[in-house]
Amino acid sequence: MMDISRMKKMRTLQDLKLEKARLKYEMLVAENNLAEDLHAVERVFNFSTTIANFSKGISVARKAYEKLSSLFGKFSGKKKKKKSKEDASEVDNDA
Repeated sequence: MMDISRMKKMRTLQDLKLEKARLKYEMLVAENNLAEDLHAVERVFNFSTTIANFSKGISVARKAYEKLSSLFGKFSGKKKKKKSKEDASEVDNDA
């Protein structure tokens, strides 16, 4: 930004051209800094979003696996009640 002291020191057209060039340079530097900051924010946002989506996907897959395994367990008969020794002896006594 141009302050009063710089304005007072300007005497020639050359001074004005130099000030204009200096302001253009400062503008380009500021623009580059903003662009770098924007890219840094995008990298952080994209990385964190990717990790969050990945962990959410793992959670959904785990829950689906648990539901499917319990469903297949019911149909496969793995969870049937095993006969105890008393039930087995009653069956042998009846015969």
